[in-house]
Amino acid sequence: MELKRFFRSSWNIRSGLMKNGTIHSWLSRDKHSRQPLWAVPHQKSGYDILTGLNNMIIDLPKSTEGKLTQDTDNHTKQKMIEKAYSLAYENEHLYGCCSQCVLAAIQEVMGIVDDATFKAAHGLAGGGALMTGGTCGALAGGMLAISSVYGRSREDFSNGQNVQLYKQSYKLSRQLYNRFVAEYGGPLCAVVQTDLMGRSFNMWDREDYAAFEGAGGHLDKCPSVTGNVAAWTVELLLDAQEKAEQPQK
Repeated sequence: MELKRFFRSSWNIRSGLMKNGTIHSWLSRDKHSRQPLWAVPHQKSGYDILTGLNNMIIDLPKSTEGKLTQDTDNHTKQKMIEKAYSLAYENEHLYGCCSQCVLAAIQEVMGIVDDATFKAAHGLAGGGALMTGGTCGALAGGMLAISSVYGRSREDFSNGQNVQLYKQSYKLSRQLYNRFVAEYGGPLCAVVQTDLMGRSFNMWDREDYAAFEGAGGHLDKCPSVTGNVAAWTVELLLDAQEKAEQPQK
């Protein structure tokens, strides 16, 4: 299937942003703000993504079967990863619920993840029920996206079929997990909060939640986490698709 792409004429990106052509170059972060170097401060609305990323459109055919769009070249792959970061960051900044923010970005960029999965992810936010003691909702959202493609179906639940397919779900989720832990020191929401803001917060306490917001919780800290997870997940899925399409030796 031919991949159709079009971009608004205003799309522009900072010179040298993708100089090395790797995710690491454009996800390099300022060590103090924890922000990508292409996110710039704004006095009223926190962080705005550089002009262009939010204007970029990647028109991908949707698939109700959860199959990935094919014929994705390297140039388009980079754009899809960038777009996933931008969308997830903006989603978390504006709407919250990290698990859904990751899924919404991946859904828009790749045409996978159905609305039922998106809805079911709501309770996973904030370490589960906003309790912060469980797995970061963003990480859980990324794993859900992977499983929407490679996970075991209800049909295969008890028949022992397609085992290698759903083993891929574990393998890719493990890679995402390891990358997340390497970045934030652990998979738990409370650990991520401590890494980014110096301590964890009681999201059910009015005063502590206000302190969370005052520390940049939805200004830039959690948005950067959701952005990273969405970008990493898209990268993993595209790499897996490319590998699957290579001729067997």
